[in-house]
Amino acid sequence: SDGAEPTFSILPEGPDYSSPSCPGAIPFTPEVIHSAALEVTLRVPTNATGFRIGTNFFTREYPVYICSPFNDVFAILMENEDGTWTNLARDSEGNVISVNNALLEVCRSGAFGGREFECPYGTADLVGTGFDFECGRLATRDIPGGATGWVCTDSPIQPGSIIKLRFAIWDSADQYITSLALLDGFAWLP
Repeated sequence: SDGAEPTFSILPEGPDYSSPSCPGAIPFTPEVIHSAALEVTLRVPTNATGFRIGTNFFTREYPVYICSPFNDVFAILMENEDGTWTNLARDSEGNVISVNNALLEVCRSGAFGGREFECPYGTADLVGTGFDFECGRLATRDIPGGATGWVCTDSPIQPGSIIKLRFAIWDSADQYITSLALLDGFAWLP
């Protein structure tokens, strides 16, 4: 060993990270900046046919950077048998988890970026998280950020198999403004 740390590309070939809900927007850039990932290899119990994990995505990009190339993304990637990867973290419209996804429901309602956000959960769940107010050198507005709230992702799996999952978050096109993803409640589904 030469003492170098092992590395891998945070974005494996295959998954599409674009946001269909932003037609006509400035094209999404796959440039990854300030990435973080957790990769785990798990042996599936012989009585499990799936798994569930809870996630909560917070972003300061709401509402200014909706449908822009400056888009933080959160992904739950699962390696397929052929070595390709599938992103399990998408909304019902096929959008990746970012400021552009339909799951963003913890926010201040309004029309931003050509889209209407109803924000049925308001901003109460942002209080005390750091996503409830703007501070720092980019403090230009008093609108709080947004979050998805807790979302359960279920995925079928082959009992007794070995699976590889990669939980990843990254900035796209810039290194400013931040997002956060919380993971909780991983469970095998019988």
